[in-house]
Amino acid sequence: MAAGPSEQELYKAAEKRTDDLIGFFVHAMVYVVVNAGIWLTDIVAGGGVEWAYWVTIPWGIGLTIHTLVLLFELKLFGADWRRRQIERYVERHRGSGSGAA
Repeated sequence: MAAGPSEQELYKAAEKRTDDLIGFFVHAMVYVVVNAGIWLTDIVAGGGVEWAYWVTIPWGIGLTIHTLVLLFELKLFGADWRRRQIERYVERHRGSGSGAA
């Protein structure tokens, strides 16, 4: 039976997860601030809502995808999956003397 991830691997996975969360929160904050400015500009300058949704909707779809990737990342491509893939690669190439994929 293969041993679990080492402390160093766990720490690296935790760092990556934390960096991913920071990236998401920055993305969400920029989305809110920029879109607030765009909507305010559209309403004040245009006398109503004329074009702001052309920015908000596609960007909102992108932010939703970012959210879903972040939420399901550990289930789909978490540290355990990555470790298994590395082990499979090592087993396939062990003793072949080749570093090529």
